[in-house]
Parts: sequence; structure tokens; C-alpha cells
Amino acid sequence: MAARMGVGKSHPSNVGMMDAAFFVGRSELLNWVNQLLQTSLTKVEQCANGAIYCQILDACHPNGVIQLKKVNWVAKSEHEHIPNYKTLQAAFDKLGIDRNIDVDKLIKGKYQDNLEFLQWMKCYYDHTFAGHGYNPLERRGGKALMEWARAGGLGAQQSEPSRPKREQPQIRKTRPGPNGGAGGAPPLGPAQRSNNAVGDSNAAAGGSAGGRTVGVSAMKEELRNMQLTLDGLETERDYYFHKLREIEILSQTLDPDDPASTNALQQMDVGTLVKEVQRILYKEDGPETAGAGG
Repeated sequence: MAARMGVGKSHPSNVGMMDAAFFVGRSELLNWVNQLLQTSLTKVEQCANGAIYCQILDACHPNGVIQLKKVNWVAKSEHEHIPNYKTLQAAFDKLGIDRNIDVDKLIKGKYQDNLEFLQWMKCYYDHTFAGHGYNPLERRGGKALMEWARAGGLGAQQSEPSRPKREQPQIRKTRPGPNGGAGGAPPLGPAQRSNNAVGDSNAAAGGSAGGRTVGVSAMKEELRNMQLTLDGLETERDYYFHKLREIEILSQTLDPDDPASTNALQQMDVGTLVKEVQRILYKEDGPETAGAGG
């Protein structure tokens, strides 16, 4: 499903794998998409149904190049994903974008395939977005949506819960009676004043405790989200470290100053070396599997 129309070298769709966008990590990509489209994606694989890709293109060309009303945001099975990619392909054809959409791989929800396509979409966006105002919620309004595509969905930033207001005890203004009591009533004894004070204190403590409970729950949830983010960053760090380590090992086996690597160096031309490096970079071992052994 690729559009094969004439595209000049200056066309924004004609970018290579060495473009800066192809070195953008998962976390940065997800933050970019969530900010641009006001979503709450937590995984690259959630883009597999094609809806996100369609709206990124709509953000670049909001003049109706892509028929966003045809996009099925709640597509869950592979056969439901395909119409979304047909809509995307039709827009590619209109724009003359010469980019292969490997639908068979993308709809399976594999990490590496969707990561690379999302990186390409960001590269296209960086080259074409004109800085115009774009309201993503309005553009997809009226459609049935996944939880992560709704305003305030999963992962959306929570506002700080408001604390219940503590009611102040009401003080009745009365004239002192002949015996110094209020309105002639006998003055309160020490035991009565003590009981009233304890009651007021308990009521105030109850209101304060309720507010603290809400605040603690919110902080625990925020801490849990921060821990999940940290775990994801550490996994991503290990993922790229293993990639670099493999390339380092490859370079050591081709050291021209090492007699032991002379034969390997003679047998490997530049093209073979480039293919080997690309194999390491783009092989399907997402951050979820990297570092599993150590």
C-alpha cells in the first residue's frame, strides 16, 4: 500500500533513516503526540490501529486532505485497523507522499514497526507543520473514542483535589445577664466548656482528616505514575545501551591494528558493514525485552 507518485528530493516525505527524527526515543515521541493531539498514550503500540497517524497528518494538513470522519478510533482487531490505513493511504496519494505503509506489520502492534513509523510521522510533521492553530479535540469531536483519546482520559494530568472547607463554629452575640451569663442563662461550668471544646476539636479534626486522606491518595497516585515513568526511562536507557554495546563489539572485531581481525576486515566491505549496523539498530527487540537478561 504505497503511493508511487513523483516526489522531488526536497519533498518532506523523502527523508532518510539518518534524519534526526529517527533518533527520537519512545518517551519523547509519546510526549509529543500527547501534547499535539491531547491524548494520553502510554505505549507506542497503541498507535497500531492507525487513528493517531491519521490525525497527525490532519494536523499537518487541516484543510481536509484526510477524511478524519472516516477514522475508527475504537478499532481493536486487525481487520478493523485496515480501513484506517486505507484512509491514510488515500491522503498520501493526494499529497504525493512516496512512503511505504507496511500495513501487515503495523496492525499487529509490534513495538519496533510502530516506533519507526511514528518517528517518520514526526519527521514529516517537523518539515510541514506551519504553526497554525489546531484543536485536536474539536477535529475528532463526536466520534467514539478509546480512553486514551478522550479529554482527561487515562494518564491525563490530575488536578489537585480541593480540600473540604472547615466550618467555623458560630458565635451567638448575646447580652450578658445579671449573673454574667448569656441572656440570663447560667454560665457554663468547667466540665461543660471542656465537653464543648472536645466536640469542636473532634469535628475540626474530622474535616482535616478527610482533606488529608484525599491529598495522600492523590500523592500516592502521582508517585505511582512517576515510578512508572522512571521505569520506562530506565528500560529505554538499557535498550539503547545494548544497541551501542553491540556496535562497539562489532567495531572491535574489525580493528585494523589487531592481527586477529585482519581476515574479518578483508571479508567485509563497506556495504556489508552498513547492513550489519542497520541490522543491530532496527532488529525487533523493543525496550520491553532489552536488558531482560541482566
